[in-house]
Amino acid sequence: MRKFILLVAMCCATGSIFAQTDPNQLKKEGNDALNAKNYQVAFTKYDAYLKQTNNSDSVMAYNCGVCADQIKKYADAVKYFDVAIQKNYNVANAYARKAGALKDLKKNAEMVETLEAGLKIAPGNKTMEKLYAIHYLKEGQKFQKANDIAKAEESYKKVTTLSGKKWKTDALYSLGVLFYNNGATVLKKAAPLANSDADKYATEKAAADADFKKADAAGFSIPAYTATSKLMVFCAAETAFLRAEGKLRGWNVGSKTAKAYYEDGINLSMEQYQVSATEYMKIDEAPVVSHESDVVQNATATITNTVSVMWDDSEADNVNGKNFQRVITQKWIANYPLGLEAWAEYRRTGYPELYPCIDNLSDCGVSSQRGMRRLSFPYTEAQNNKANYDLGVAELGGADNEATDLKWAKKN
Repeated sequence: MRKFILLVAMCCATGSIFAQTDPNQLKKEGNDALNAKNYQVAFTKYDAYLKQTNNSDSVMAYNCGVCADQIKKYADAVKYFDVAIQKNYNVANAYARKAGALKDLKKNAEMVETLEAGLKIAPGNKTMEKLYAIHYLKEGQKFQKANDIAKAEESYKKVTTLSGKKWKTDALYSLGVLFYNNGATVLKKAAPLANSDADKYATEKAAADADFKKADAAGFSIPAYTATSKLMVFCAAETAFLRAEGKLRGWNVGSKTAKAYYEDGINLSMEQYQVSATEYMKIDEAPVVSHESDVVQNATATITNTVSVMWDDSEADNVNGKNFQRVITQKWIANYPLGLEAWAEYRRTGYPELYPCIDNLSDCGVSSQRGMRRLSFPYTEAQNNKANYDLGVAELGGADNEATDLKWAKKN
């Protein structure tokens, strides 16, 4: 009886050995399936191969992790990317993909730990920096909404340690908004104390001023104007840009070329702020202005109609080309902080292209892309000057609201 049992056991073991697929065959079938983008089959073959070979093949472990990720087996993806990391194969990508799988598993703490470890080995890795930045920008936003200023600051500051200019800029901007808004809130709440409790008001105002300074240090631009500051009404640069446009329209506005007036405008604008324009005017590439994933507003937007600073000598002098767009764009910049003037130029010419409105609360059909076209007439005109109000509305060619274009405005 014992001999019979032993014989059966030996037969079963032998059968199991012969039934086991050759590891090299599994590896080949896995590679073929991966090349065909059949990730489910590839994962099954690689998984079986790696189990037979005790995870000794780092390349196949990485490939198996990729396939697992594709078919949403995120826990398996983490396991196999770990093997690749331990065996020092394709380490940067293995860390990045492992972190991505942990994100999909909603294991944020482990994801952050993985990213920090990966960035020590591969500093500046774009995929890891993006995951890290988006995580902490969203964390900062969450704490900011909860009015936990300290934790929001801590989250945003983590992003400033990254090397990517985009993420640093986003983080500094978020810090600036955080501090500026907090300072404004403190100041608003303190305002009633100005007459009733001067000492307490002074304390609160000092706290608000400290936040405003932090906002400025974070890179969030704060207009340097007070109640007694001189405010620009018309800048010298605008004169030069007007003459550049006039030249492009064929008008007799002076002896210089449109290009010369254009460059005069830039020089005068820079001179206004004691900055040299030499390097600026050499910029010959149009900026890429895109927010493919705006983590703060959860919006996407791309501006495609951009121009470089450098004048294009190959273009004819007219308003149909990019040089006219250059003139208006640089004029728009030079007119800061004259918002009404900049708005008028935008409505008149359509330049520069602006980001669409994210949250359009208009009740009269204002376009998210083109924005408000005018201000409505004061309601007192309809009440106290009805006859002339009606004449004015008739001249509009549309309703008395913010969506109606003025006669001189560009209609597209």
